[in-house]
Amino acid sequence: MIIGQNVLMYDYYYMSRDYKSEFSTAPISIGTGTWIGSNVVILKDVSIGKNCVIGAGSIVNKDIPNNSIFYNKRINAINTCIRR
Repeated sequence: MIIGQNVLMYDYYYMSRDYKSEFSTAPISIGTGTWIGSNVVILKDVSIGKNCVIGAGSIVNKDIPNNSIFYNKRINAINTCIRR
């Protein structure tokens, strides 16, 4: 397994209701031979299969099957600007 720089793995979720703090936890599983790019965020209760590639800057919030390439599509900010 190869992990790039600034990868964050959150195996918990913090909730605050009526001044009561609650933590919800769940495991993260990463298979062998997986490459995780820089600045990836992996959230709780996620299983990443064997021999996967996770693209830089992705947010992983669901299971990734074996031998997969996963990345988040990005919107080009230049094309989404509204002229006034």
